[in-house]
Amino acid sequence: MDIKSFWKDSFWAFVLKNLFVAFVIIALIIYGVFYALDRYTHHGEGVEVPDVRGLYEAEADALLSNAELRFTVIDSTYNKQKRLGTVLEQTPVGGTLVKKGREIYIVMNSKAKRKVPIPEVRDLSYRQAEAMLRTLSIKVSDVTYKPAEYQDLVLDILYNGEPLEAGTRIDEDSSVTLVIGQTSESEITTVPDLRGMDLQQAREALLGQNLVVGMTDYDTEPQGNDILFRVYRQSVSAGRQVEYGKRIDIYLTTDNDKIRADESGNAQEDEFF
Repeated sequence: MDIKSFWKDSFWAFVLKNLFVAFVIIALIIYGVFYALDRYTHHGEGVEVPDVRGLYEAEADALLSNAELRFTVIDSTYNKQKRLGTVLEQTPVGGTLVKKGREIYIVMNSKAKRKVPIPEVRDLSYRQAEAMLRTLSIKVSDVTYKPAEYQDLVLDILYNGEPLEAGTRIDEDSSVTLVIGQTSESEITTVPDLRGMDLQQAREALLGQNLVVGMTDYDTEPQGNDILFRVYRQSVSAGRQVEYGKRIDIYLTTDNDKIRADESGNAQEDEFF
């Protein structure tokens, strides 16, 4: 039997031809499936996720939309170290390669400061009241004195000049004024050495001696770096005896040479009474 007759009349030739046709059909089906999947899933097409941490929601929306990505806010929390109303976290993180249209999950910082309840501090000693408020991140920015039967007890607590009732909620990191009782006899205290302290440390040191910060003078304008400034001069010498409630002016700098000069006693300036 020659080849022509084999392909024309042989049973096995019939089988082989059908197997070949079946193979071609299956191959075409597989190719079609993978082609459709590639088209549907955009295989090989990706975009880099932008880093939106620290941005406000509208800014993050614009950046993600420009990259053809979507986002969903899945949580909101409060971090006082970050700007209010900005993105704290994102998933996937910035720099990840994803497909267009992918949803990005973000966690936002609260748009308002956390509020804390004011404890009852009336009739407590100044030190007790100040410690309680400090644990709630409430600052005692000023102290005023009024005649009273007992020395150094808190008579009132003021916020923006108005009395605060216990349980009232105010923003964390707010500043309050304590009204302290003072007996008719003038009390004397010692001025602490503030040199080398930052503003908050100096304020706490003075309050601990029943004194308050007066004028604050920076030798250069702070540019968001207030914490780096240190006291290099104070208006009343350390160790001097003054009455309770005395205001002490302080001068701040980032220049270590100025601080060292004062520490060696070259620049301390006292008030004249």
